[in-house]
Amino acid sequence: FFLLFFSANLMGKTVEVKMLNKDKDGQTHVFEPAVVFIEKGDSVKFISVDKGHNVASMDKKGSAPAGVKKWKSKISKDYTQKFDVEGIHGIKCKPHMVMGMVGAVVVGNTNNIEAFSKVKLIGKAKKRFPNIVATIKNNAPKGKARKTASVEEAPSVEASLAQLQKDVNGLKAAVKDIQSKLEKLEAK
Repeated sequence: FFLLFFSANLMGKTVEVKMLNKDKDGQTHVFEPAVVFIEKGDSVKFISVDKGHNVASMDKKGSAPAGVKKWKSKISKDYTQKFDVEGIHGIKCKPHMVMGMVGAVVVGNTNNIEAFSKVKLIGKAKKRFPNIVATIKNNAPKGKARKTASVEEAPSVEASLAQLQKDVNGLKAAVKDIQSKLEKLEAK
């Protein structure tokens, strides 16, 4: 039972997205990366690098697959959201959406791209949104590939290798944690 429980938790991948005041290119109020590609059952951990941000599902018509429940984090807190519905999920920082702090999580497929591309935003978000849609269209995974991409460009080979190493290290740590927990259970 415990092995089944722990192995089920390991099956989903967790991708990290930073909430930043400014990215390496000087763009203010951003998610980095602005677009992530995951599979159904995976999670995204939003990291509050700079204080004053949160992450929430967009509440605009077409900004998420049908039937998805709204969610949001607390201000200045890390937050992990699991995604169980395939399609494009729009995200925003509620206090900074008008300043352009928007992004997307693509889960498995882009079947709702037409509705998503018609989402109406205001302020700087309206100006950034077409780049997010273009990033999704240009980087949508073929088959089961998982990718992340900034709005400006697809990840480099070096970034992909660094992410792969990070994923391997995360898996090693998870296995070690499970072994430790099993040893404790066996000791009881």
